[in-house]
Amino acid sequence: MRILHSADIHLAPRLEYNEDRGRRAQRREDFARQVDRFPELVREHGADVVVLAGDVFDRDLSGQPEAARLAA
Repeated sequence: MRILHSADIHLAPRLEYNEDRGRRAQRREDFARQVDRFPELVREHGADVVVLAGDVFDRDLSGQPEAARLAA
């Protein structure tokens, strides 16, 4: 059995330390794009199971676009 493991991906981080709104949005997109790669990595490595451990989200996001993106 092959397992694809990822941890602490922190989708939709607040990034409050960065005052530039555009840069915060771009950095959030960077985080999300890495999650978009999971299906490709599953196929590439023939993973049977995906385990997401640790902090998947940086905050409570129920119903948010990031949760839907991860589900897709």
